Amino acid sequence: MPSNTNEDVTSKEKQPGINDVLVDNWTGVLLLAIAWAGALSTFTAAIATLSLVAVKISPDPSVDTLPLAIVFYASGFANAALPKEIQVLRRGGAYLVGAAAGFLGSVCIAISCKTRSFFTICIGSLLLGCAIAHAQNYRFAAILLAPSSPPKAIGRVLMGGMLGALLGPGAIARARHLLSVDYLGIYVVCSGMYIVVASIVCCIRFPLPAAICSSDGNSEDEEVSKPRGVLEIFSQKTCLAATTAVAASYTLMMLIMAPTPIVMRATYNHSYDEATLVMMGHMFLMFAPSQGTGALVVRFGAPPVIFSGFVLVALSMVALLVGTSVPFFAIGLAVLGVAWNCLFVAGTAALTKTYTPQEGPKVQAVNDGAAFVLSGTMSLASTSVVQHIGWKSTQAVGILSTGLVFMTVALLLALGRKSGAPSAENPSSNNA
Repeated sequence: MPSNTNEDVTSKEKQPGINDVLVDNWTGVLLLAIAWAGALSTFTAAIATLSLVAVKISPDPSVDTLPLAIVFYASGFANAALPKEIQVLRRGGAYLVGAAAGFLGSVCIAISCKTRSFFTICIGSLLLGCAIAHAQNYRFAAILLAPSSPPKAIGRVLMGGMLGALLGPGAIARARHLLSVDYLGIYVVCSGMYIVVASIVCCIRFPLPAAICSSDGNSEDEEVSKPRGVLEIFSQKTCLAATTAVAASYTLMMLIMAPTPIVMRATYNHSYDEATLVMMGHMFLMFAPSQGTGALVVRFGAPPVIFSGFVLVALSMVALLVGTSVPFFAIGLAVLGVAWNCLFVAGTAALTKTYTPQEGPKVQAVNDGAAFVLSGTMSLASTSVVQHIGWKSTQAVGILSTGLVFMTVALLLALGRKSGAPSAENPSSNNA
């Protein structure tokens, strides 16, 4: 009898971690949410204040939003390098590289506040963009940690954004006068925040994507189908629609959000505190509905949630078109935050159905890279657009753009469902 018991124990010990890989690790998801909150707090603080710092030291008003645009451009190109980086360093190592970039970027921006160097603030923005690209990828790592419910895992990680939104413009941005130089204290605090993020990442054990594909945990011994090329994957209508929705969530948002602090301060004479509170409300509502949005995607599917996001974008622009007092800015940016959440969560959830785990890193890189590059372009162009046609005319143009993107995504989704879009859950259909 004892020998049989020992054999059972030995048999289990021969398969360490197999069940842990296949069982949802919600503790890891929670830690990712906290790490995302820390990284996002620095990002939201930068969005709320980076253009205001640049205004003081930029050589020309037309480049006031250049540092913010660099953040998004750097994020886009950093995403292109993430698949190889994850392959070489694994997710934990790659995320530590991102935290290091965030630390150095915050230090550079702090130095620029002291030296009034526009070049240094641009270098810091580049590093900060690399950091946020890594942090943005946390939501895909959450799917590996909780493979049974990707929308729920994505929603829980993004819920950490609620804390990040409050800490960023609500708390970290309040460190503007912490030190003798204006804004210096903000980026000193941001550098410390990335040390916290790195510490949290070190506590998470990330499973390999291939392990989740195997029903018995022996993925290394099984023959894995050859991953498809990027063009073949994105030829799926559902995949293209999902990426369009995610990219639109950023580009439409940046058209409104990027110039808002400057417009509120310079054009309509609202105070710094009023501008940061408006931005805080917007960023809080970008992430607060995440859990509910994930539940809606599970209940009704991604398309209805994506469509509702576009409707909310148009409504936010209507609010900003009607009035320019603080309440109108607050309502418009708040609705815009909820709209972004609907488009982003639903678009990401739809995207995860169009690729296999082996194909995931490169598809995620293209998706996020496109979103950030377009965001950088819109951020850079938004100030010039507002200067040339005015704030209210910009909102009218935005409503028209929203309608065009809405129809494009609707058509792609309709075509995708008609042709039977392949999914990662049904690899045999992945031949679109």
